[in-house]
Amino acid sequence: MATVRDLSGNSPTDVKYSSFNRTAADLSAILALTPLYTGEVVMALNTGRVYRALGGNTWGLLGPVTSVIAGTIPQPSVTINQAAGQADPAGFSPILFTVVFSQAMTGFATGDVTFTGTAGGTKVGAVSGGPSTYTVTVTGMTTAGTVIATVPAGVATGVGGANLVSTSTDNTVTWSPDVTAPSVTINKAAGQADPTSVSPILFDIVFSEPVFGFVVSDVTVTFSGTGTPVVGLSGTGPTYTVDVSGMTGDGNVTASIAAGVCQDAAGNPNTISSSIDNIVAWVQPVGGANGEMKFNVPANSGRWILLEDI
Repeated sequence: MATVRDLSGNSPTDVKYSSFNRTAADLSAILALTPLYTGEVVMALNTGRVYRALGGNTWGLLGPVTSVIAGTIPQPSVTINQAAGQADPAGFSPILFTVVFSQAMTGFATGDVTFTGTAGGTKVGAVSGGPSTYTVTVTGMTTAGTVIATVPAGVATGVGGANLVSTSTDNTVTWSPDVTAPSVTINKAAGQADPTSVSPILFDIVFSEPVFGFVVSDVTVTFSGTGTPVVGLSGTGPTYTVDVSGMTGDGNVTASIAAGVCQDAAGNPNTISSSIDNIVAWVQPVGGANGEMKFNVPANSGRWILLEDI
């Protein structure tokens, strides 16, 4: 960083450059942008002294003046492109763009980015970050199409004045909204005996895509016998396992999932579950004579099981 001093060895304080009031720190920042402004940049202090870049990051006193002499500090440029990691096409909101100015800027705010393209809706770009690199978070798209972002000239100010209009290498994102609801199946788990007298009873749940907000209370478990089923849930993303215990009498355990209990990343609620086999017969073991254990299979199963000690 340059040290800015006049010919007497004093550091300038309040500096007026073009139509902007600057400090000594601003002068150093200007020199840091391009150290070789020799003989090009003219500064005028509010005290009436003028300085010119002499090379080697030093400034020479030229003489008293009453007006400001404009220099050649470059006007700030700016680029806007889709953010790193931004999906394209994008299936859900928001869409992110990255804005990079060539200088530290002030005044760049929400509403300063212009959006065109074929995507429907009133698009809003919330601005965050700074002072030279910003993120624009775009929402408001309602129908499929393109979202094109640009930064108009003159919306922000740096040491070189107001910004130029933006340039881009890829400032277009195709908005292709995900409107497909996640489907879900629930069936007795692979290897689950049926009928069974071994607790817990297990069911497998598989969603068509990862979902959010799915909790144990979203699983509906009914039991036709006595006892209150106790339900547990494990897993994440698209695949879960349900375990059911607490049965005290013979009966059928049935598991299902209602529509709208969770949603995908785009906010689409799930459909009601479908099943191939979501019913497991529970056979409550009871003590028998002579040490035998009888398992009373429900009448509709047409089976009796008798285990007897020999």
